[in-house]
Amino acid sequence: MDVRQIELFRAVMLHNGINRAAAALGMAPPNLSRAMAALQKDVGFALFDREKQRVTPTDEGMAFFREVQHSFVGLDRLRQAARDIKEFGTGRLRVASLMALSFDFAPRAMRRFIADFPEATISFQARPSSQVWEYTSGGLCEIGYAGPKEGFSGVASTAFLTLDAVAVLPKGHRLTRRQSLVELDFENERFISLALEDPTRHVIDLAFAARDVKRNLIAESQLSSVLCSMVANGIGIAITNPLMFLERHHKDIVFKPLDFSIKITIDLLTPSYRQPSRLALGFIQAMEDERTVTLESLREKGLVA
Repeated sequence: MDVRQIELFRAVMLHNGINRAAAALGMAPPNLSRAMAALQKDVGFALFDREKQRVTPTDEGMAFFREVQHSFVGLDRLRQAARDIKEFGTGRLRVASLMALSFDFAPRAMRRFIADFPEATISFQARPSSQVWEYTSGGLCEIGYAGPKEGFSGVASTAFLTLDAVAVLPKGHRLTRRQSLVELDFENERFISLALEDPTRHVIDLAFAARDVKRNLIAESQLSSVLCSMVANGIGIAITNPLMFLERHHKDIVFKPLDFSIKITIDLLTPSYRQPSRLALGFIQAMEDERTVTLESLREKGLVA
């Protein structure tokens, strides 16, 4: 058997038939059928049962397909890595950050950074936290900002920012009259949640479960900015990162502090196997300076202690 036969077999399985696979591959169905017959001869057992004009995989064929898939996972990861490297380009400083810092916070820090390092070129990627960890671990970025994670080698992490989550309400909602909100205020309210893969989602769910408060879960989003837009459009209320308060386009929502603790933590990530460059240290300092200004703004609005 050869690699081409395996690729063709995988295509037949993924497209659920020889005709559909042949169409996707741009080849004649009889040629694909002959290739599958040759593969069956090489492996020594039947991969498919033929029923009228279609083929179905045998139990042995399914078992063989599972092994083929395991082999292709490594190739798929290599292809993704190549796409990531291409997307990052050749910027002299490569930074990846979770979405919450990417819209206003990081660009303000970039302005500070470029004023100090006018010769610098930045390649900035906004990604979910898990991808930021992967990029830092794989050396695709020099600096990362992400929520806490475990199980990644080659990454040094330090706490960058810890905030108390806040409630997000549409203007005119009855709860906007409150100075702060408790768990019971959310009873039976239409609630927009963070996505299941966000660790803060589980902290929020546990806080309400501990007080036996039932919310009406109406929608969810992985991105806090989308969540806030849903609130602005009257879909429901939510709990999110107070950094969203600083985004200039959120005009139809109100932020309120919570009387119960929901912590949101963001870590600074760097590759542990090399020292940060001069540019990396400069960008880290610019982010720290922006953190000081941001916390002061949030403190003035009563959204952080």
